[in-house]
Amino acid sequence: MNINESYNKILKSKEYRDFMEQNKSAYLCSCFFMLDKENNSQEIHFDYYIGSEKKMFSFKINSEITLVLLEVFDKRIPEKLNLNKNIELENFEKLIVERMEKENIRESIKKFLYSFQCVKGKNLLLVTVFLSKLALLKVSIDISNIEIMDFEKKSFFDMVNIFRKK
Repeated sequence: MNINESYNKILKSKEYRDFMEQNKSAYLCSCFFMLDKENNSQEIHFDYYIGSEKKMFSFKINSEITLVLLEVFDKRIPEKLNLNKNIELENFEKLIVERMEKENIRESIKKFLYSFQCVKGKNLLLVTVFLSKLALLKVSIDISNIEIMDFEKKSFFDMVNIFRKK
């Protein structure tokens, strides 16, 4: 899946033009992609922040484009995201699979959750990979040089133990 192709669908839509006409200060702050390998489905969102209203809206792409008001839990102001690179999610999937092989992780991939955002001036792809056997991977990838910055495997049972300790 090409992020820029999906984004161009948003830019060409009437929903986007109407939204930007009414919210000139809105800016792209994140993109969200869900790829479900088991059910062969996907979900695509492009999120915009309106600083004057402290509100966030998401353009969701499915058979049509819909605009949804998001609930904002984090009080930090999201940074502006720049989609100046041609980004193919399949390339990042390959990068993650190669690292899984290197780390001897044998569980099968069930689902990818990709969140593309700017953090401290860096464009990052934050990925959660759901695996078989109730395991998951948390991966941070620096988009500028296509390298994995953080790679951590967790299990559901690790998370349960954390909750029990509290």
